[in-house]
Amino acid sequence: MKKTFFFALAALALLACQREVNDPQESVGPAYTVTITARLADTRTAYDDAGKFTWAAGDKINVLVSDGTTKKQATFTTAEEGPEVQFTGQVDEGFRLTGEAAYALDFHTDKSAWLLPESVTPDPENALSSLPLFGAADSEQLFQFKTATGILVFTVENAPVETAFVSLETVGDEAPFLCGEIASTPEDGIVTMAALANGGKRLVSVGAPTGPNTTMTYWLFVPAGTLTAGKTQFNVCDASENVIKSFVFQKDVTVRANRIANIEPVRFEPVKESSRQLDSLALVAIYNASDGANWSKNQWELDKP
Repeated sequence: MKKTFFFALAALALLACQREVNDPQESVGPAYTVTITARLADTRTAYDDAGKFTWAAGDKINVLVSDGTTKKQATFTTAEEGPEVQFTGQVDEGFRLTGEAAYALDFHTDKSAWLLPESVTPDPENALSSLPLFGAADSEQLFQFKTATGILVFTVENAPVETAFVSLETVGDEAPFLCGEIASTPEDGIVTMAALANGGKRLVSVGAPTGPNTTMTYWLFVPAGTLTAGKTQFNVCDASENVIKSFVFQKDVTVRANRIANIEPVRFEPVKESSRQLDSLALVAIYNASDGANWSKNQWELDKP
């Protein structure tokens, strides 16, 4: 999908159309073609003043079908663009639509539940590329899609160069889950937190910092509910998912569906460069500020040490 958004990404390609989704279970017989209409609902939330969501050609959704005994998902695709488009897919003979569909959520047949994945790798230039959406059909079989989770934004200042992942984790028997099962037909299409014996974790990868003292921004999609102080931690991890450093929440954070919450920045001590490096950078700044590239004499080779 695309969306005009406020964080300086004009015409943001929201919900990247190339996202991989799980293939539906193998067909059990002949299939027939079904076309549905999917609309991105205007929910009048934090996004209103920022822009509008729109589907993009090539987007895929998972549509829930049933034969009266078994439920499973079928993958539908659109060739259109806009806030309301048609999706087409193949449904096995004997199965019918249930009125549920999702984006960035997969239906688990054995558990009869939608699954919010633990690990996500969004497009680094598209922070909302894997934002979960849940769609329910109205009386006219028009599927209205809404944002299914809250959105937490974490900023890491002076991120270590070895940073490759970040994770949000809850610990303890009373901790809410951050991923896992979502009951079929969640109320209002909203994913809410529930107790899970071993807590839960959300893992996000957006690549490594470009160099020392880089500021990184991470967008995590979390079920609605409360993240408890002392039992919730944000982890900065290396490429092997080893924790470089953990930051424990010092106060409760309330997560609201379809709302953005900016979390207090996480700060590492800046890497101190040598005096020679600082002198070099200062000279380059002077060169650039005085149009050095067009000097008639004394051309500098900036790619040299």
